[in-house]
Amino acid sequence: MDDPAETGSRITHIVTTRCDHIPMDAARSLDSKLIPRSGLAPLQNPSLDDVVITLAVRSPLCKARKGGFKDTGSDELLAAMFNAVLARSGIDPALIEDICVGNVLTPAPTYEARAAALAAGIPEATPIQVINRFCSSGLMAVTTISNQTRAGQIEIRLAVGSESMSAHLDMGSPPLNEDIMKHDVAKDTIQPMGWTSENVAEDFNISREDMDALAALSFQRAEAAQKSGVFVDEIVPFTVSRRNIETGRKEKVVVDRDDGIRAGTTKEILAKLRGAFPQWGGSKTTGGNASQITDGAAAVLLMTRQKADELGLKILAKHVTTSVAGLSPRVMGIGPTFAIPIALKKAGISIADVDIFEINEAFASMCTPDRDWSKCTCASKWQGTCYVDVYWNCLYIRKLSSRIVYKSFHGLRTDTSHATRAAEHLRVVHNTRSIMDANEGGEHSIRSLPLTILAAIVIFWYCFLWLLSILGCLTGRKNYRLRPRSPLASSSVANAPGVSVLRPLKGLDTNLFENLESTFTQEYPNFEILLSVADADDQSLTVVRSLLEKYPHVEAKVIIGEEEVGVNPKVNNLIRSYRQAKHDILWVIDSNVQVYPGTLARSVDALVTPSKPNKRRIGLVHHVPLAFASEEALGSRIEEAFLNTNHAKMYLAINRVAVDSCVVGKSNMYRRSDLERVTGNLKPLPAVENTGSTSVSASETKGLPAFGRFLAEDNMIGSALWHELGLRHDLGCDVARNSIGNMTLAMYVRRRVRWIRVRKHMTVVATLVEPFTECILLSALAAWAAHHLWDVPRWFLLLLHYPAWVALDLDVYESLTGHYLPVQRRWSFLVAWAARELMALPIWVLGMAGNEVEWRGKRYRILRNGETARAEPRKSWWSLIFDGRKRNYYEQLDQEAVLINEQGPNLASEN
Repeated sequence: MDDPAETGSRITHIVTTRCDHIPMDAARSLDSKLIPRSGLAPLQNPSLDDVVITLAVRSPLCKARKGGFKDTGSDELLAAMFNAVLARSGIDPALIEDICVGNVLTPAPTYEARAAALAAGIPEATPIQVINRFCSSGLMAVTTISNQTRAGQIEIRLAVGSESMSAHLDMGSPPLNEDIMKHDVAKDTIQPMGWTSENVAEDFNISREDMDALAALSFQRAEAAQKSGVFVDEIVPFTVSRRNIETGRKEKVVVDRDDGIRAGTTKEILAKLRGAFPQWGGSKTTGGNASQITDGAAAVLLMTRQKADELGLKILAKHVTTSVAGLSPRVMGIGPTFAIPIALKKAGISIADVDIFEINEAFASMCTPDRDWSKCTCASKWQGTCYVDVYWNCLYIRKLSSRIVYKSFHGLRTDTSHATRAAEHLRVVHNTRSIMDANEGGEHSIRSLPLTILAAIVIFWYCFLWLLSILGCLTGRKNYRLRPRSPLASSSVANAPGVSVLRPLKGLDTNLFENLESTFTQEYPNFEILLSVADADDQSLTVVRSLLEKYPHVEAKVIIGEEEVGVNPKVNNLIRSYRQAKHDILWVIDSNVQVYPGTLARSVDALVTPSKPNKRRIGLVHHVPLAFASEEALGSRIEEAFLNTNHAKMYLAINRVAVDSCVVGKSNMYRRSDLERVTGNLKPLPAVENTGSTSVSASETKGLPAFGRFLAEDNMIGSALWHELGLRHDLGCDVARNSIGNMTLAMYVRRRVRWIRVRKHMTVVATLVEPFTECILLSALAAWAAHHLWDVPRWFLLLLHYPAWVALDLDVYESLTGHYLPVQRRWSFLVAWAARELMALPIWVLGMAGNEVEWRGKRYRILRNGETARAEPRKSWWSLIFDGRKRNYYEQLDQEAVLINEQGPNLASEN
């Protein structure tokens, strides 16, 4: 192309679509075979049919998701570009006969382009099209306009290039057909651009030092150009929307300068950066010698020379020709090596006729000439008259005449980089955020593919946890804010299925009288109560006798003594009651649990109601634990906050989804006949030596005795009914009110550690991911991931997360309790909630670090298959710290026993 303003000068500007060098021999071969010698004169002769450029403007080029256009949509950017063209050109918009927009990433660009043009005042009669040739889309828009103008189809057209990587990040290729992917070359087309950069550097022996040197030179020249005001004339200030961080509202601001030039960059600074793609070999490409991602737009107005003269418009340049060449996808960056000779041949000129080569790309490896190439005839064209931009800066022509020609085209060649004017950059961030952005002070943060994948996984997990939490909250609202009365509550004994209520007792639990009394007062016509006590001198017998005297009409009896069928003391305690129960339906309730009067009727109703067609029969009805602390001890409050928020929320959600068994043994109802059929996946139980108790033979492994080898027998029973018999579970609309006494912080920690060690061998995956369901760790990871992927300020996500998470937990708490917490209790709740969250991760680490637990004064070792073996008692640092507090805890329970012995009946009447 030539500048008619400088007749006789030798200025030819060749714009290509790929860049890099080739070895010296290859260059000379191409030069001699493909490039004809001088034919410059014909290009300098003006013709009325010439396609000329009369306007070239661009927006500032800003860092995506960080810079001036981070809150500006791609449609708003286009509308601002159209307004700038109309304002700068001064022509009647009706004269524009067609518009061609180069764009890559916008999902439906034609809709946006058409709407933006109409909004800017371009008439409805002016059609619009969008072209996508990846990084050369802007150049192809110019070529399309030029060719149609040259063919006489139109006289005036507008070519625009626009991209908003803040709004539309390049996510790469969608999955392709398997048959196509069997071809290696075809597979190369969807590989990340970082991979091609490393291939070029390796194949052509380009050193990291050369790449950093070129990048530093580019930064320095761009910085100098900006400071001297070189870019002022070519940039059109854009008035766009930007969100105010303090108010959260969008405000109109003026953006008038490039904000991605990294001041003070040197090759020494760049040399300190780590490689961005160590997985692909030499790791020479870094955040310093690869481009950033950018938002921007540019436009050129093209017409015939005759039309320009007619309108009295100044002619900036003439478009001569464009060439396109293909090559192996694995080294796509060296495309200009093949495209330049074709363009020269079409124009009828040689390399010697060219003053300026503008060869731009996203990676320095694709633009750095080696020593042989620098000796060829075009080497002088790189020296003194221009600085070279490698995607992150721009090529600027210092000679006035050359700058006019350059300016005519660089306005269009906008890409996703900072101030690049080439046509080849829209596809740089092919694998999301493999390219690095600039930080303050010239440092660069690496966004490699593995970290991007990890961040995406974290965001997926974060969203998944929120969905589970919301599901748990909604389930709590649905199930527990209204408890319907079961028709079985008022039915006759003959019509109501019989139920045996089994309650194992050991010592004096907090509120034991009220806990047991809640069973005696059930509104159900046909049930018996079996109270199991291991020892005849157990202190709980005093409470039991009081209840038997108070409710003589209730069928209840005490069974003293145990049978040792395994290491689980609860199962050993229950065996005799299990065998003596006269009904098939069993309801097993822990001694520290209270239930509502209608719980039994509603649970039986759920268990015996016929299932809908194609649905499995219900084999187990269970109830979510609801903790209530009768003391103000910190450990009690933390346990209460844990059971009533995070535990309850996940318990409700998982049971609502019902993809697997999830049962806690506070209150479970099932059929003994079903349990007797469960033996398939349980190994034979060897005989246990025992003194003073009945021993069960190895062959007796049916029913409840088969689960004596597990500490978490509730979980194993639920799993066996679910997996072996195909019976589903039903989560009742009642809660199991779990009384918590004066639990110290040490006792809380010991309890949580114990059950983490038990669960990790039974529900491995759930236990491993448990820390990542906790509020603090989850939010920290999500804040990092959101910042990594979308530059969301970390504090912003945390500011949104914590109030929402606490509100959700509080809603679950209030749904389970059935009432709103008063303000003074909410402060207590928040303190306990925060303490639990802070302790969650250390407790989990401590739990995962061992396999031994202590329960009811005995020590056990959890085996890998979930079974339990007795362990020798030993004094550890843990025991030395907590044994004293444990003794105080049991002493307090003894004091409560004395109180109940003396005032049990009175307490019952008060209740």
